[in-house]
Formats: sequence, structure tokens, C-alpha cells
Amino acid sequence: MAVNLKRFSFFYSKKKYTQDFLRLYNISAISRVENPQDFQKWRNGGGSFHQSACIDPTALTEVGAIVHSKALLGANVCVGSGAVVGPAVTIGQSTKIGYNVALSNCIVGDSCAIHNGVCIGQDDAN
Repeated sequence: MAVNLKRFSFFYSKKKYTQDFLRLYNISAISRVENPQDFQKWRNGGGSFHQSACIDPTALTEVGAIVHSKALLGANVCVGSGAVVGPAVTIGQSTKIGYNVALSNCIVGDSCAIHNGVCIGQDDAN
């Protein structure tokens, strides 16, 4: 989301619009924008992951899936294409994350199924 906000702010040449947008939606994520160079391609499925993410070698992240910083993926987890696993998300073993799912600031247990297009999480980790 932070990367999208940065792209969104590019379209407005004046800082005032960006600051108003961030204030309106109470977003302080600009300081948390992650460097794209910190992401690598996962060897099992082709998704992208942040260097600080902890992913079990048996986990599968399909092409287009993104695993952000400090996320934990357990054994035999499958993350569908287009899914975004946000910062500080923990996913238990044998869990299936569907296509285009957005997870943020949450813990998903073992042997769960998150269906396609679902958004789970809270606004802030604090």
C-alpha cells in the first residue's frame, strides 16, 4: 500500500494534495515505503518477498504474490497470485491464501483457508 501511495502522490505535483490525502485517511505510511531492491523472487512459485521475511522452504508463493517485511510463512503455505501479505503478518502451516487476498497486521492459524479477494487486518499495528 505504501508503494501505491508513493505512486499516487507522483500524479499530484503539489505536496499539499499528498499531505491532505494522507491526513484525511490518517496514513503515515510514506515513512515506511520499502525499497524495491529489498524484494527478491521466491524460488518456489515465483512470487516476491522482502529480505526480512521469514518463509519456510516448503512454502509456495505464486507469481504476482508479494510478501512484505517481517512476515512469517509456515510450512506448506500456499499464497495465491496477486495476494499481498503485509508487514508483520504470521501465517501458520498448511494454510491456503487465495488469489488477490490482502493481509495486514494479523495472525492466520494453521490449516486455514482464506478465500479469493478477502481483506483481513487492522489499520495499525499499535
